[in-house]
Amino acid sequence: MARKYQIWVILLLMVCAVGCSRVKKYAKNKAEKAIEKTVEKIPWVEKEDDFYTRSSGWDYARLPLIEPYEATNVTGDEWLLDNDLINPSGNNSAGNISKIGVSKPYIFIYCDSTTLVNGQEVDCAWYIINADKNELSTFLTEKECNNYLSKRKITLPEMYEIDSLWNEFDKAEKLPWTQKSDSK
Repeated sequence: MARKYQIWVILLLMVCAVGCSRVKKYAKNKAEKAIEKTVEKIPWVEKEDDFYTRSSGWDYARLPLIEPYEATNVTGDEWLLDNDLINPSGNNSAGNISKIGVSKPYIFIYCDSTTLVNGQEVDCAWYIINADKNELSTFLTEKECNNYLSKRKITLPEMYEIDSLWNEFDKAEKLPWTQKSDSK
């Protein structure tokens, strides 16, 4: 009789062990999926290939231009592009951006308020970045900028008012220059 109870106890333990491992596996899968969904919603966690779709970070708004270039807004009222190409020694800062346009490989920026060029505050400035070559050209007048474009046979793309552009991007996660490349 004792032998019969031992067999039943062993069978019961085996059933529990198998059943519990299935429950444990199911719970683990559900937990992993919940963690993935939560991580997707955390803005400061970098996600793969989100450069052209991410509109903000933890404490800033952003507009992707051509990777790795992006315009950012931390204060709520000033857009800027500040990286090693624009500002290698603290002498330049494409701040107070009002209009922006992109036609690969070029990024076109117009700053209509005080900005910093060659260490001097100026009332307005035009920037052209060749993203392929990491080259920056800065102009203090629209005429200088147009002459540069004409000499190099570069066509100025449509320039967008930056706040309106960001509002549309924040809703749709698409920009005019990324939509064109998606259709290829």
